[in-house]
Amino acid sequence: MAKGYRGSTQLKKAYVGSTVVKKIYQGSTLIWSGYCDEAIALFARMDVQPSTALKDLINTTIVDYKACGYWDLCDVIVRFNTFDAQSGLLNWKDNTINATNVNSCVFTSYYGYAGDSLSKYINTNFTPSTGVNYQLNNAHAYIDCYVADDATNKTDGALSTPNNYRLNWSPNAAFSINNRINCTSQGDTKKVITGNNFYGRQNSTEMEGWHEGVKTTVTVVSTGRPTIPVYLFRVNYAIGYYHSSRYCGYSFGGYIDDTMKAAVKATNDYFNTNVGGTF
Repeated sequence: MAKGYRGSTQLKKAYVGSTVVKKIYQGSTLIWSGYCDEAIALFARMDVQPSTALKDLINTTIVDYKACGYWDLCDVIVRFNTFDAQSGLLNWKDNTINATNVNSCVFTSYYGYAGDSLSKYINTNFTPSTGVNYQLNNAHAYIDCYVADDATNKTDGALSTPNNYRLNWSPNAAFSINNRINCTSQGDTKKVITGNNFYGRQNSTEMEGWHEGVKTTVTVVSTGRPTIPVYLFRVNYAIGYYHSSRYCGYSFGGYIDDTMKAAVKATNDYFNTNVGGTF
């Protein structure tokens, strides 16, 4: 059962007799809701309403994101692994930056979206140069991966031309040497693995990778934020480098420290193990 909220303030549970209720109205005015405002707004954008159990889980996830500070640091939070294809593309933070499924990536309920190594990909519609929280030297990209395609020359991200600023990463160990975070030079912040993968920078001289608690830092100077959207299951220039990984979700925003990374990992692991799939 979700806890009760008025706005963002947590309240005690409401009862009618011995029954816990979700909503209470005074006339036509809603004066009590069992969900936080952000969850209510998200549910309203879903074409098909999730079950009560899934609503509770989504609400709990948002509340946990807010409690650790992650919610406020993000421009984009997307959980692919919901119950249907439409809800899986929604940006929980901002309805103007929802994802687009290009060439019919395969959606599987509770497991997310997958590419095909040929033509299918997700356009996140997030352009790093327009990020509010995502800044040149204060940035993160997060990938929650269910299955990583370890074939060679596979990558996600954004390559801006002609200035060549990049935000990209790879699910292939050999190709991860090409990882870039707001820069033209490359560095090996390690490949995407099954689980939680963070890429980011908190200064102008270093970029980081954090994979299930293992951190790598390399010296690479920042030069600019990409000016075109980030793609998943390919990088957005002519060669493409498509891959068939399956992702459960992603986010973009300001830099996240290691304590917050661990908190987000715990929250997303809980979501994954309770949403309906097998993890």
